[in-house]
Amino acid sequence: MLVTRVKKTSEGLRRMASTFINPAKVSKTLDPNFSKVLLVGGGLSGLLAAYYLRHFGVVRSHELRLVTDSTFHHYTPLLNAAAFELTEREEVERPILSLANEYSHLDFDRVVSFDLKNNRAVTANNKTFEYDYLVLAGGTTPDFERIQGLSSALADEESGVVSIHDLDSIRRASNLIHRFWSGRVLFYHSGPEANDTFHALNQTLLFDDFLRKKGKGLRNTAQLQYVSASRSILDNAKYSLKVKEQLDQRNIAHKYREELVKVDAQNKVATFKSAEDGKLVEKQFDLLFVDPPRVLPKELVSFAGADGRVDVDPQTLAHRQHQNVFALGHCSPALTYHSLAAFYEQALVMSANLGIISTPGEKNIRLRYNGYTRLPLFLGGHKVLNVELKKEMDTDNLREPSYLSYVDEVMAQPYLYRTWVRKGRWYGRHGRRRPALETML
Repeated sequence: MLVTRVKKTSEGLRRMASTFINPAKVSKTLDPNFSKVLLVGGGLSGLLAAYYLRHFGVVRSHELRLVTDSTFHHYTPLLNAAAFELTEREEVERPILSLANEYSHLDFDRVVSFDLKNNRAVTANNKTFEYDYLVLAGGTTPDFERIQGLSSALADEESGVVSIHDLDSIRRASNLIHRFWSGRVLFYHSGPEANDTFHALNQTLLFDDFLRKKGKGLRNTAQLQYVSASRSILDNAKYSLKVKEQLDQRNIAHKYREELVKVDAQNKVATFKSAEDGKLVEKQFDLLFVDPPRVLPKELVSFAGADGRVDVDPQTLAHRQHQNVFALGHCSPALTYHSLAAFYEQALVMSANLGIISTPGEKNIRLRYNGYTRLPLFLGGHKVLNVELKKEMDTDNLREPSYLSYVDEVMAQPYLYRTWVRKGRWYGRHGRRRPALETML
């Protein structure tokens, strides 16, 4: 009788298992090369995406695979601050394991190709990863070759040409800044194709402040000029006028719609092409700071749209053709301007939307990124002007530069990013409270 009961119980369990368990899904889940979400990129937006996917309960630790080709993580908002010694260089670069050590699937590798039909990705080390959902946060790479002579100028330590984008360039820029005594200094911004709208502008203002601190006479011997390929500093007229006032007060010349096309490091000449009449303009320099155009890494080019970024909807962050693919950060199209504040918003929206479509019966993405961004402008004297924008935003009440904004940018935000965010205790402009999804519709 006992044997009969055991047999009946075993048969019932087998029936239940066949009803509720999909054998194919179980075998896929047990595959060490499979993950529910494959996240490519370990930069700012990549780690934010990883944090919020877990905090929102979209994935558990073992269901997320993070693939990055760098063992170090760069906090890029402090690149200029480190170059001008407003913070330590160690604050810019830290081992990624110190920020993402809770992930069971963290692979130091580089994805070289994607098989979107079969949801597979192949790495440089010939590993094949399978996934249900793909999140691209691979960033962009500087396109130095587009500007004739720039690569060779950057390779020459004595050329006086620098592009601040990593620790080595920070060291080089710091040396050039301290060795400067007089002459012409050019700061070039490559327009919409650059990563950071204020990167070159912050270098201009910080360099001016550095010279003034060393002595008024030294500042008088320097001619500073900010040159941008954009038609203005910002599309928002009120903020543009506010920033231009800061440049005029400091006797900094500024020119727009001029594209840097050639660098002659030997003769210290930079050649610009005017967008108005197509004429070439040569400018002498003693120092040249270049914020170059940036492009997608070659492994992401197949995802590119007409604007050269991953072809996702800039509001939902979902791919226009592949519904299980998302992108955020610098590799995605900018609705307003990219910034750390924008990446917080994008990571929240992407995580929520991925959670929605991964829920059985829910396939309609509902959340939309409204374009919110906050651009910090370092004005010197330990003051920062925060430019807050979104796609449609009343900017009549412009914020004034303040020391508190400086402390927030240089000290508070890096700390919050490295500690509170990963613990689920910080959500960008929403503070410590996890935002309700309906507030982001």
